[in-house]
Amino acid sequence: LTSNKTNLIAFTKDKKLININTFTGKEKWTIDIKENLLFQPVISENNIYITTKSNNIYQLTAYNMSNGKKIWTFKNPLLNLSITNPPSINQDIIILSTIIESTTLEGTT
Repeated sequence: LTSNKTNLIAFTKDKKLININTFTGKEKWTIDIKENLLFQPVISENNIYITTKSNNIYQLTAYNMSNGKKIWTFKNPLLNLSITNPPSINQDIIILSTIIESTTLEGTT
């Protein structure tokens, strides 16, 4: 669970992200995520950020808080990238703590 003044964001056992109005208790929207969250959702201004992992691919996805529409998704680039903490957000800057493994020319990590 995470919240701000007017939104309560919950993640259910059946992998749905739900936005509930904190004043009325009514559900604003539900999204079927289809993957487990690595960390609790992060709210910044009018966006919700979630981190997930599926088939060994980590991703950070941003959703619009008002309507639940996906804004963008960042997936592993060419590197073997593991997300280690929830994102830190300050206005337009997102900091994502990661571990990057590289392979040497001999094929070892």
